Amino acid sequence: MSHSGEVSRRGITPATPEKAKKLDWGKGLAQKREAEARQQELELEKDKPFARTRDDPELNKMLKQRARWGDPMAILAEQDEMKELGFIIPQEISSHSWLRRGIVAPQNCYGIRPGRHWDGVDRSRSLFTSTSSVFH
Repeated sequence: MSHSGEVSRRGITPATPEKAKKLDWGKGLAQKREAEARQQELELEKDKPFARTRDDPELNKMLKQRARWGDPMAILAEQDEMKELGFIIPQEISSHSWLRRGIVAPQNCYGIRPGRHWDGVDRSRSLFTSTSSVFH
């Protein structure tokens, strides 16, 4: 009943269905970009020779970028990458730490040393310090 360009119940129908924007349901923008990048990579690989030697610079670059489990030098590469991205959270022990200063931490009932789980500040009501001298 409706002709092209005529107003229907849901709105204006397009003149031709080919010009209507096709919606891909179930895929996001990131997935579409990844698929396009993979397709471009395959197009580039298609022109390369089948046999690749050790001297191929692109192959060497790809193998260097590959992450391997248990690689002790990968930490250095990750640290450089974190610095480039602006990741500023320190991963080493700070100079004002109990561990660096060599000061004996106050005793607690759980036996936890100061560090990332406990800052070494006694926030109790001093019940443990008075009773620990009796038991120890």
